[in-house]
Amino acid sequence: AAAKQRATSEAAAKKAAADEVRSARQELEAREDDLANYELGEHEGRVRSIEDQIAGLGDPMRLKQVEAAKMNSAVPHVGKWVYEQVGGGSKEAAEAKVLGPMLLYLDLPDKGHQKLAVQAFPARTLTSFLARDEGTRDQLQDELKRRGPQTRITVFRNRAKTFSPAPNRPSSADMKRFGVTAWLDEALRIRDDLRGEVLAFLKQQMGVDTYLLATPAAVGKIDALQQFLQQSGMTGVTVLTPERVYRFGRSKYGARAATSSSSLPQRHRHAACFSVVVDTSRKKELEGQLKEARKGLELKRKERQAVERDVGQLQQKLDAAKGRQVELNNNTVRLNRLAARIDQAKKRLDPARESVADFNADAQKEGYRRRLCDAHQRSLDSLQKAAAAVKRHEAALTKLALVRVGLAAAEAQLAEAEGNTDELDERIARLRREAEAAKA
Repeated sequence: AAAKQRATSEAAAKKAAADEVRSARQELEAREDDLANYELGEHEGRVRSIEDQIAGLGDPMRLKQVEAAKMNSAVPHVGKWVYEQVGGGSKEAAEAKVLGPMLLYLDLPDKGHQKLAVQAFPARTLTSFLARDEGTRDQLQDELKRRGPQTRITVFRNRAKTFSPAPNRPSSADMKRFGVTAWLDEALRIRDDLRGEVLAFLKQQMGVDTYLLATPAAVGKIDALQQFLQQSGMTGVTVLTPERVYRFGRSKYGARAATSSSSLPQRHRHAACFSVVVDTSRKKELEGQLKEARKGLELKRKERQAVERDVGQLQQKLDAAKGRQVELNNNTVRLNRLAARIDQAKKRLDPARESVADFNADAQKEGYRRRLCDAHQRSLDSLQKAAAAVKRHEAALTKLALVRVGLAAAEAQLAEAEGNTDELDERIARLRREAEAAKA
């Protein structure tokens, strides 16, 4: 009955421990599922996107990259390849080998010039790359071939490092009276360390030193301007004005007479490629969106941290329940072992109890008493036998002494008979002393 009760108690305790573990695990899994509702990736991505847009508004270089991508969607991918593969992740190392796209190196601070210059630069030139050595050119061309003809990016190798305009080109200052503001190469702002190389490239590709930038006033003075250029020996000039584009040249035939033509400015997809003005209203709008996005991200982060704390606490609760379950199982094993040992001890105890119950102390005492009396009696008998033996020994000694006296007497008689009485007397006396000593 006790064993059955113990088994019932053990089963109930194990079931309670298993239920506790199951309940704790279900709570933990449910809370872990809640974490999916607090993912930060979308909110972080929104914050980064707005930050990038704001940075782009205030970064002319980024604006130019966007404009270059509008002209050719392959430009940013090729630029990234140059940065990683040619430059090894270093902008300076990449630039030491390749310049491009060329739009990134061209600035026109004057807003009027920005609109005019669009008429001079083909999109192909603005999106082209300039390899600064032949090995890099071959490497880049191989990559473009691998990407396929849809890439539509041109790689140039220009060995000229310095720029020199036509020697007979008049100064733009001398043509201000005609409405001219600058030669295009003069208006361009380029890094000092790259200016000569970039302008030399642009001269070779699109004759950057042959474009004049002019105001609307030049339209009424265009004939005089053409005549002045002819007198200076300068032909093949294009005059860019907001209303018209004028081209001066010479005929290829006959007397090679001076020619001129004009056209309306063309509309280009890259019309804003030289514009670096930041849209302040758009920037303000984006900054407001960024503020709200950051608040939302912070709130979501705090909520997620609260859920993560709950998950941690529930994990501890589950670990504690598992620990108690393991301890209960270990205790059950130990109790079962102890119960088995108790059963074995009981089996040995019952015969011992029967032996104790059958034990008669008085009978045992009487038996020991009889055995003690018998031993005492045997001891007395042994003492009596020893006393009799001592008496017999003494009688034998006395008899021996008497025999020796008789022997001595016989020897004395013999000696007397032989005339040696003195010696015989001495021996008789000695024998008598010995006999007395033996009696004593």
